[in-house]
Amino acid sequence: MFTLRIETRNAAFSDDPSSEVCRIVLEVAERIGAGATEGRVHDENGNCVGRFKLTGTPAVKVAP
Repeated sequence: MFTLRIETRNAAFSDDPSSEVCRIVLEVAERIGAGATEGRVHDENGNCVGRFKLTGTPAVKVAP
């Protein structure tokens, strides 16, 4: 199972929320590709805005 929670109620999401969500999702994909199975996610301003967690299956490499 994979879960990703992102709170989008701060300044980093006000102008272009889809762009910031995309940036975070790509960052999480890179982290999973490097072997991470869970962690916090941060907006472009460095604020913690959520978490991700991968359980039940081994981490998979993300193709570039």
